[in-house]
Amino acid sequence: MTSASVDLDIHALRNITHYAHWVPALRGISEDYIAHHYPGWEWNEIVPFLLREGILSKQLDQSQVIQLRQGISISQTIERVVITRTKKGLKVTIKRSHSTPKVRS
Repeated sequence: MTSASVDLDIHALRNITHYAHWVPALRGISEDYIAHHYPGWEWNEIVPFLLREGILSKQLDQSQVIQLRQGISISQTIERVVITRTKKGLKVTIKRSHSTPKVRS
């Protein structure tokens, strides 16, 4: 995995969102986890970015989502996301189950 892009499946997203809590955030554990498993990337480029883009959410309706950790969920149709650094900023490509990838920027 290069530092130009990061490919995250549901398992990876579940592991990352385990650290989406104020205790590990204040202790620097969240940032350390990202630095160790995704060198060159920062916490804010992954979880907060995916939340802002609406790919991850804190929905109460759990009928159409996969629960990750810390109350964060993702659509059950998403298999993986790829975050890529471009000259214009971060871009995310969504790989859905039984469909073609959708690019959001």
